[in-house]
Amino acid sequence: MRILFKIIILFNLSVNLVTAQQDSVEVNFTYRVDTSKKEIKEVLNLWINYLKSRPDSTYDNPYWNEAEKEFYIDKIKMFDRSAFMIYNGNNANKVLTYYKPTVLSISPVENKYLIRTLFYADSLIETHKQYRWNPPWITRVYAIVENGEWRLQNSIIQETKYWRQNNYKYINFISHPNHSFNPDLAEKSIRFCDSIVKEFNVKEVEPFDYYITTTEEEMGKLYNFDYWLSYHTGFTHVPIRQIVTARNNEYFPHEFIHLLFHIEEGNPRHIMVNEGLATYLGGTGENPFNIEIREFANEIYSNDTLTFNDILTKKYIHKYDNTPFYLTGAVICKLTYEKKGVKGIKQLLKCKPDDEMLYNLITELLGIKREKIEHQIIEEIKKYFDK
Repeated sequence: MRILFKIIILFNLSVNLVTAQQDSVEVNFTYRVDTSKKEIKEVLNLWINYLKSRPDSTYDNPYWNEAEKEFYIDKIKMFDRSAFMIYNGNNANKVLTYYKPTVLSISPVENKYLIRTLFYADSLIETHKQYRWNPPWITRVYAIVENGEWRLQNSIIQETKYWRQNNYKYINFISHPNHSFNPDLAEKSIRFCDSIVKEFNVKEVEPFDYYITTTEEEMGKLYNFDYWLSYHTGFTHVPIRQIVTARNNEYFPHEFIHLLFHIEEGNPRHIMVNEGLATYLGGTGENPFNIEIREFANEIYSNDTLTFNDILTKKYIHKYDNTPFYLTGAVICKLTYEKKGVKGIKQLLKCKPDDEMLYNLITELLGIKREKIEHQIIEEIKKYFDK
């Protein structure tokens, strides 16, 4: 799984919630949840049981439907599409005793029930208070009947049930009703992918789905959110061949690169190389590489102390995104392609998530001595300064 380049709000909710004192999860519900109705009470109990069933863990959870478990677990491990954002490596009990769940409503939708839940902290630790991280989420999941029992279901199935689909070669565009489909951009996307396939001798492209929404709120519903504090403009999920965007656009070359040069399971790649290639060949998502790198060069041109390691370790970073990190990787990829061609890029793509290996490859592929890398990479970026 890979998070899209531009994150609108860079809030990290994955801190160690050591302030949580309880080991059990308490779930409240509002007066709108009418437990006098048998089915609503059953659905409420289903949801409560799920929240208490280690939802941060990967296993055959008895409260989720079988079809989605089978589809997701072997590919991206988590079958709950909101789990990677809500828990993000944290213990679920600690998260849910800190941000306590309150069920707002359980409403019938066709032959299902929609469960909406607010997560809210009674008091915040100082770091969270400073950035007003409350509430972080309002979720929406569905309850369906499976083999005579209520089971949970991700909202993407119901939300996209009536969306328009347009197939162009290996891309299946799935569009929100508020989006006006643009066939010219769809064809442009195919041409871009075909050009990369030809130039870099990419193996046959597996088909993938491209979900188009027009706002972050519309997109959030595809991840079981009515509201998310740390909201995003898109995600790419390589294992399930899926791109989801809030950019209201069929053309997203940065994300296409991630699918064309996908990371094989068990063979991780250095993120600066992975994002760098996507930025070099596909831009940032909003602008092509040549525009973004010029702006970055102008930004750092007078900075005489900045080093490559400052960017690599994210000591130097923008407030809301990883622009410096991505663009620096893009410059390394560009220099590699200019010096070593396709063969060099393929060698660079073998770089593991090991900074020492990246340094060694820069020396090998670009001919830059180790002791000069810190400043020479920065000087390469400054060459794009718009005088």
